[in-house]
Amino acid sequence: MKDGVCSKLFTNEMRQAEDGYPEYRRLNHGRKVVVKGVELDNRYMVRYNPWLCHQYNCHINVEICASVASIKYFNKYLFKGVNHVAFSTDTQSCDEIQQYQNA
Repeated sequence: MKDGVCSKLFTNEMRQAEDGYPEYRRLNHGRKVVVKGVELDNRYMVRYNPWLCHQYNCHINVEICASVASIKYFNKYLFKGVNHVAFSTDTQSCDEIQQYQNA
């Protein structure tokens, strides 16, 4: 909250996706609650998992991935190759002061 307004833009309306599934299903029953002087309704609700929040001691939003594209993305991400680093160690002593004076 910043100046009494949500700074994370969680006031999204319900949108219908091309495949017919709702992206944000926040029914407006006309009920509102006043919290610290701010009027809130279902549009301000964010999906979360209480167990994850407790386990990692942080705020985690949870979304459902229901499209084939998201499953393909997860598989590509999970099974991508690891990053490799090549390095070597040198046993020869290095006198940086002498190198600086010689240069």
